[in-house]
Amino acid sequence: MNRKRFEIWEKWKNEQLQFDIDHTADDLASRGMAQSGLRAKTALYLVEKCKAEIEMERATMVAEEKENEARQRERHDQSVANKLIALFGLVSICVSLWVAIFVPRYEKVLKREENIEAIYKNLVANQDIFVFNSNIDNDLADDPKITAIPDVFIEYDIDGDTRKIIQDKFGLVQYRYFLYYVQQTKLLNETINHMRAALFEDRNQFIVYKKNYFTIMDYLNAEQLNTKFNYINDAACLQYMFEQSFSPIKPDGRGEILDCSSDSLNRIHHYFGFLPADTPSWLIPKLRAALNERQSGLGDSIIGDQEGR
Repeated sequence: MNRKRFEIWEKWKNEQLQFDIDHTADDLASRGMAQSGLRAKTALYLVEKCKAEIEMERATMVAEEKENEARQRERHDQSVANKLIALFGLVSICVSLWVAIFVPRYEKVLKREENIEAIYKNLVANQDIFVFNSNIDNDLADDPKITAIPDVFIEYDIDGDTRKIIQDKFGLVQYRYFLYYVQQTKLLNETINHMRAALFEDRNQFIVYKKNYFTIMDYLNAEQLNTKFNYINDAACLQYMFEQSFSPIKPDGRGEILDCSSDSLNRIHHYFGFLPADTPSWLIPKLRAALNERQSGLGDSIIGDQEGR
């Protein structure tokens, strides 16, 4: 019995009590016993009986209310738990989707950045190796021993994605300039390895490879437009291009390269060409200034103010 029904029943019970008391009084009066003590006793009995029934029903109602409240609380708690489970499941699905979509993408980006930084560091290391090998050329020429064989350079195994990124950042012409550096590094290593293998096996072949090595080194040490690539200056120019094009790169510990030399920029233009629409905007004024330095007004006539990307 709910509280509303109890209140209605309690009102009815009180009205029935009054009816029973009046009925009992009329019955006693009809018997001539209206003035006897039986009327009061009967009325008291009926009142006590009514109170007892009301209290019993009240206790039953309260117990049912508590039971209903407990069931409602349990249903509420279960509903909250179900919602939390559903929410947790939804969050788990979202997290799983995020991990599945973005973590591999982030790892791929991170891997590309690592590859770019590795290429940059190899540029710096190869410059040092070239300087070292240049300093021991006299030992190789005078007394060819295994200790006089030049050190090999760090070669590049660049994946397709990294190549595309470098080309996009550098532009096609500057990218070909970078590839020429990679080719010359590979050519140096092939010659050094042939020379090392022939040192004790075939003296005549060793002399041929040594001559080839000196020819390559002389070519890569030549200045201005006498060479397509000066290994020291042009590797430094490539290092500068990487520093300008890839912001996550930390400059070499010996200091950030401040600029490409005019000779390097003139070699790029003379041997590799110039594509206005595919040249980084930061490189345009440097190319113009280098060409003007080579021949007054040359840069201004070839490179317009609005060119570059």
